[in-house]
Amino acid sequence: MPVIELELPQVICDALQDAAAAAGVPPAELLADALRTLPAFQRALADRPEWLPAFALKSGAPRE
Repeated sequence: MPVIELELPQVICDALQDAAAAAGVPPAELLADALRTLPAFQRALADRPEWLPAFALKSGAPRE
Protein backbone atom coordinates (compact mmCIF):
# COMPACT_ATOMS: atom_id res chain seq x y z
CA MET A 1 0.00 0.00 0.00
CA PRO A 2 1.38 3.45 -0.84
CA VAL A 3 2.51 5.68 2.00
CA ILE A 4 1.66 9.38 2.17
CA GLU A 5 3.40 11.59 4.70
CA LEU A 6 1.36 14.45 6.12
CA GLU A 7 2.59 17.28 8.29
CA LEU A 8 -0.18 17.87 10.81
CA PRO A 9 -0.32 19.95 13.98
CA GLN A 10 0.45 17.88 17.07
CA VAL A 11 -3.08 18.35 18.42
CA ILE A 12 -4.51 16.80 15.22
CA CYS A 13 -2.11 13.85 15.43
CA ASP A 14 -2.98 13.28 19.09
CA ALA A 15 -6.72 13.49 18.41
CA LEU A 16 -6.41 11.09 15.46
CA GLN A 17 -4.51 8.57 17.57
CA ASP A 18 -6.97 8.89 20.46
CA ALA A 19 -9.99 8.50 18.19
CA ALA A 20 -8.46 5.51 16.43
CA ALA A 21 -7.65 3.85 19.74
CA ALA A 22 -11.21 4.46 20.98
CA ALA A 23 -12.59 2.94 17.77
CA GLY A 24 -10.17 0.02 17.90
CA VAL A 25 -8.79 0.69 14.42
CA PRO A 26 -5.44 1.91 13.10
CA PRO A 27 -5.17 5.69 12.56
CA ALA A 28 -4.79 5.17 8.80
CA GLU A 29 -8.11 3.31 8.66
CA LEU A 30 -9.88 6.00 10.66
CA LEU A 31 -8.48 8.67 8.33
CA ALA A 32 -9.55 6.69 5.25
CA ASP A 33 -13.07 6.36 6.70
CA ALA A 34 -13.19 10.12 7.30
CA LEU A 35 -12.03 10.83 3.75
CA ARG A 36 -14.80 8.63 2.37
CA THR A 37 -17.37 11.07 3.77
CA LEU A 38 -16.00 14.13 1.96
CA PRO A 39 -17.92 15.10 -1.19
CA ALA A 40 -14.72 16.08 -3.05
CA PHE A 41 -13.19 12.70 -2.24
CA GLN A 42 -16.37 10.91 -3.33
CA ARG A 43 -16.29 12.78 -6.66
CA ALA A 44 -12.63 11.83 -7.16
CA LEU A 45 -13.50 8.18 -6.55
CA ALA A 46 -16.42 8.38 -8.96
CA ASP A 47 -14.00 9.61 -11.63
CA ARG A 48 -11.96 6.44 -11.12
CA PRO A 49 -14.44 3.55 -10.89
CA GLU A 50 -11.61 1.02 -10.73
CA TRP A 51 -10.86 2.34 -7.22
CA LEU A 52 -14.38 1.82 -5.88
CA PRO A 53 -14.03 -1.83 -4.79
CA ALA A 54 -11.14 -0.94 -2.48
CA PHE A 55 -13.20 1.77 -0.80
CA ALA A 56 -16.41 -0.24 -0.59
CA LEU A 57 -15.01 -2.15 2.38
CA LYS A 58 -16.30 -0.96 5.72
CA SER A 59 -14.21 -0.39 8.82
CA GLY A 60 -13.01 -3.58 10.39
CA ALA A 61 -13.70 -5.63 7.29
CA PRO A 62 -10.86 -7.87 6.20
CA ARG A 63 -8.83 -6.35 3.40
CA GLU A 64 -7.00 -8.27 0.72
